[in-house]
Amino acid sequence: RAALKSIYDHRSSLDLVGRHIDVQTGHWTEPVAGIGSNIDSLYEYYLKHYILFGDEEAFDMFQVLYTGAIRHLRIEHTWYIDANMHRGNIQRRI
Repeated sequence: RAALKSIYDHRSSLDLVGRHIDVQTGHWTEPVAGIGSNIDSLYEYYLKHYILFGDEEAFDMFQVLYTGAIRHLRIEHTWYIDANMHRGNIQRRI
């Protein structure tokens, strides 16, 4: 749970998280947000933590991150992009 909270606390002002973070410094070493490999499981962990342990805060964190992903990563209602987690500019289309 502490890891989920820490990652959440390091989200950007766009409510996005990157692919890789240095656990010692909290610095994002790959600040690319997306829903593909290396990050899709993170969203699942928040939701599963809520389902398994009834942790309402985990569900609240999931909702914030999910909403950020939908708001900034979805285009044309069916396609998703990888974007810079701080600026939201397209890094690549999925």
